[in-house]
Amino acid sequence: MRTREELQADASRAFAQRDLGAMRRLAAEAADHNDALLNGLHHHLLAKLASVENRTDDAVGEYRRAAESFEGAGDRASAARMLGGIAMISYSAGRFEEARENYVRTLEIFSETDNDLGRFSSHQNIGIIDWHFGRFNDALHHASMALKIAQDRNALEDVSGAMSTIALVYESMGRYDDAISYFKNSLDVGAKSGDAVGQARVKTSLSAVLIRMGDYEEAVRYATEAYHEHERLNDRNAIATTLLNIGIVHQHTGGFAEALTFYQRALDHYESLQATHGISSALVNIASVHAELGERVEAVRQYERALELQLQLADAAGIERTRVDLCRLYFETNNIPRALELLEVVERSAVHDPERIAWLEILRSRRSMLNNDAHEAEGFITGALQRAVHSNIKVVQQEAHDLLRDCAEQRNDLVAYVHHTKEYERVHTELHALDSTRRILMMESQRRLDQEKAVLDRHRTLLHSALPPHIAELILNDRSTTTSHEQAAILFADIAGFTTRSANLPPERIVRMLDEIFRAFDQLCEQYEVMKIKTIGDAFMCMKSDQEAHVNARGLADVAIAIRDHPRTWPDGSPLIFRIGLHIGPVTAGVIGTQRLQYDIWGDTVNVASRMESTGEPGRIHISEEFAKAVKPYRTTHRGMIDVKGKGSMTTFWLDAKGHASQ
Repeated sequence: MRTREELQADASRAFAQRDLGAMRRLAAEAADHNDALLNGLHHHLLAKLASVENRTDDAVGEYRRAAESFEGAGDRASAARMLGGIAMISYSAGRFEEARENYVRTLEIFSETDNDLGRFSSHQNIGIIDWHFGRFNDALHHASMALKIAQDRNALEDVSGAMSTIALVYESMGRYDDAISYFKNSLDVGAKSGDAVGQARVKTSLSAVLIRMGDYEEAVRYATEAYHEHERLNDRNAIATTLLNIGIVHQHTGGFAEALTFYQRALDHYESLQATHGISSALVNIASVHAELGERVEAVRQYERALELQLQLADAAGIERTRVDLCRLYFETNNIPRALELLEVVERSAVHDPERIAWLEILRSRRSMLNNDAHEAEGFITGALQRAVHSNIKVVQQEAHDLLRDCAEQRNDLVAYVHHTKEYERVHTELHALDSTRRILMMESQRRLDQEKAVLDRHRTLLHSALPPHIAELILNDRSTTTSHEQAAILFADIAGFTTRSANLPPERIVRMLDEIFRAFDQLCEQYEVMKIKTIGDAFMCMKSDQEAHVNARGLADVAIAIRDHPRTWPDGSPLIFRIGLHIGPVTAGVIGTQRLQYDIWGDTVNVASRMESTGEPGRIHISEEFAKAVKPYRTTHRGMIDVKGKGSMTTFWLDAKGHASQ
């Protein structure tokens, strides 16, 4: 029976590699020990498995049992981490208050146990939840605490993350300059830490703030860089967010059809991920395009769908923006009762976004006009204009000058009428010129985006054609390809008498024959979910390592039997026969070199499998004793003791067929 330390080390590796087979084995092994800490590990492993398989209720139950076991064993830090797992599930499901309660509890435990890493993650997560709820001062407090802890630990990746959270809060408060400053500082620190994922997410968020500030050229540059990085990392949620930002730039440059295309692509991503917050964001953007196109009924429908989701999520920042925009549409569609009702709701809540605050003043002026209070209405419009000028919100400036011109006309104030008419025309001209410049920038940025994507696609296609798909993705994501497999089944097969028989054949005929054979073997590997490793001359090598030992052994045995039993001939019609060897055990796998990349495997298991092939007989499948045990109940025949180079005497078997009798 293995020690606690050995099981804990293996569990850490299984978590890091997301090796579900290893997690299942370790969970069963941990359950056999009469040890409270290993009982906690047992439930932790089951919780991870349930989470990966989207069995959230089971995951929560296992996390709770794990926390109780760790608490009973006196390991309070591990108990807190289990509560953090529950909090993460609650957060993903949109149950933010429930998640916050668990994170507050983890913060208490980590503070009592002087666990700085735990304190950092707790403060950071609480800050993000408070930001979602619009509790910006609380969010800044927790994010600032997280930043200080990370700086004291000199943990650059965490410093970058905390800065990004502070930037998000400042953005929601309308403090865009502060937000940009923190985002750029986050990028600088993140570049030193090598955190590609964090860098890409910060660039996505930074592009959104730059859009708000009207700096479209910079926004497109950061969005384009982020998009390529998310594509490389296959981060679908972040890809969707970046698509939204690119769509916003299209919308602001008059490309409404293109904007709707990007928004719909983002929505499709979010819906496939069941990301409710993302879905609501995409719906808001889709609604805003329909509003600009004058399709107000459709705009109202989409805004109302988005608001329903935002209320479910308690997304304070989203709710305030959507309510203001929806209230404007109610006024424009002459749905006065709904407009006035919603305006009262908006006024009772806090509005932080500068553009929405300015629009709120416009909405108040419309209510004053309905009450025939022209003086009060003009005061609200003037306030909106002042806010719009201060925050450089051109579209509100244009609307305010138009309304103030009407007010001047009603009171026969010619001087004010002329002034606001000229200002309206000036802002209108600036907006038109800005739109033209934006369109040119967008076209150039789109051209660069298409070129860079074409290069990335060619690189991805090349890697996928040369390497196993999951290994290709690891390389694209700049992640290590070196992995360990405890129960890897290995197959070697080569053509008996190949050297002698091929000596009299033209090279072109040999290549064509081998190509036909190995194409057929590739199809067998795909059929039985086996990974091809490589071909060397007339030899073929493949592996199955993703399941339990008996599953891996049977899968590879099926391939071996299919190779042996499928009739093939030499060009002269004589039978072409294979010699096949199999073994099972631990291997290390990875990619060799940087030029002409090759995925390969190493270890004694590989050597033994090769020896099984070389000491076998033509037309037969030679297997080790370990493989014979793993492949049961397939039929095998005892061969006896043979001398294996580098191993000495070994008991080996012949694999005969599928079945239930073993000799």
